[in-house]
Amino acid sequence: ENTIEAGDDESAEVDALREKMQDANDLGVELTEESTKTTPDSAKITELQNKATELQKSIIADVTALEAKVKAAPAS
Repeated sequence: ENTIEAGDDESAEVDALREKMQDANDLGVELTEESTKTTPDSAKITELQNKATELQKSIIADVTALEAKVKAAPAS
């Protein structure tokens, strides 16, 4: 079974991915808060949606790259 061990070169990439996922969560909360205001700011909502979309694309790319590294790593 291939795993990414703490201390491996990939750990920094995993940390970066974790941070991006937290940022995506924070954006989701902010988007929900803005959307549920009495008078939502449609420009702000669009901006947050665009940021979330770009962040999601980046997360998918990172996950794909990490999966490829794990699959390519020799089994322990």
